[in-house]
Amino acid sequence: MNHSEKESKATPPRGESGYALIAVIGVMMFALIMTTVAAPQVKKDTQREREEEMLWRGEQVASGIARYFR
Repeated sequence: MNHSEKESKATPPRGESGYALIAVIGVMMFALIMTTVAAPQVKKDTQREREEEMLWRGEQVASGIARYFR
């Protein structure tokens, strides 16, 4: 194997270099945009779940206090 054969194997065929990288970057950008769009809804749902849990615990405390005084 001489020097010119090593060089030809190391470089991609003309016109094919970079397309896979551009595709990967495009997919990553799409995923980033979708994550950015979904983040506020996820935050709102998480807050709603915390509030429901807090209300349930408050009702349990109120029920326990009422039973204690009866």
